[in-house]
Amino acid sequence: MLVAGAGAWSQSTLNRLNLEIDLRLGLSRKEFQLHYRPIVSLATDQLVGFEALLRWKRRDGGISPPGDFIPLAEEMGLLNRVGTSSLREACRQLSAWRAEFPPASRFGMTVNVSSRQLMQTDFVDQVASAIRDVELSPDGLQLEITETPLMENPEAAAKAFGRLLKMGVRLYLDDFGTGYSSLSYLHRFPMNKIKIDRSFISSLTARQKHPAIVESIIALARGLGTGVIAEGVETREQANQLLVMECGYAQGFYFPSRLLPRQNASWFQGRPSQAMGCARPSESTCIERLLSSFSSLKFFKFQVSSLKARVSRPTRP
Repeated sequence: MLVAGAGAWSQSTLNRLNLEIDLRLGLSRKEFQLHYRPIVSLATDQLVGFEALLRWKRRDGGISPPGDFIPLAEEMGLLNRVGTSSLREACRQLSAWRAEFPPASRFGMTVNVSSRQLMQTDFVDQVASAIRDVELSPDGLQLEITETPLMENPEAAAKAFGRLLKMGVRLYLDDFGTGYSSLSYLHRFPMNKIKIDRSFISSLTARQKHPAIVESIIALARGLGTGVIAEGVETREQANQLLVMECGYAQGFYFPSRLLPRQNASWFQGRPSQAMGCARPSESTCIERLLSSFSSLKFFKFQVSSLKARVSRPTRP
């Protein structure tokens, strides 16, 4: 929507005003949708769940990532509304997949939670309601948080975490290693898994094998009994090195990603197994490769046999 007749306003002010109007209209028109990024077990070669990614599908056909609208939504006081809606939809979708495809009962759904959401006095009740209303087992939901709420209000965060864990919901710490106090938070707050920031994974190249920082994070997590997910895996080489370092899980452009619910539903039908790894593929290419990679409900075999042949030691069963 365009606002005209305000010649005294700067172009940036007009752009912001138009974006605010579009954002409110987008919410009322339900233009916000979730895409689902696969999370893969490197040890078992199987799909284990999804991360729900919020996208704004605008009327002009463009799709905006969260960075384009989340800051403004927060300023406008709309973030809690967007977050609650996303949480409920993610729970509903996982429950639907589990009901329609029994093998999906072992899948989990990861949902990003902002610090403002977490600090709401009724946030835990919202989570409980979202789970209960779709009859989803609490351990199927994983809430992904950053260090921000831990820094801003550690007491309130600890209280919320305690209630969520008691309920059976799992907690993931996002972007591990990028903040000032990651280690202290990992000791203080109970986390089921940590996610290694993509900036560290990008350093995994043929010239720089097994960077000390990635190995250290994996070793630390193992010592604390915490799982590890590597973000931003883009090449077979990176997946290979993570497998050698015994990283548990991975996600990124190497694996088909950002798929819509109706496309994900086709995954459970079974397709002839074919090679599928690629760096930064188009979404349509990823869909085609993923749909051709399933065989008789053996999920997400991504040609790990050739990958394992290159590693120097056997992986854990």
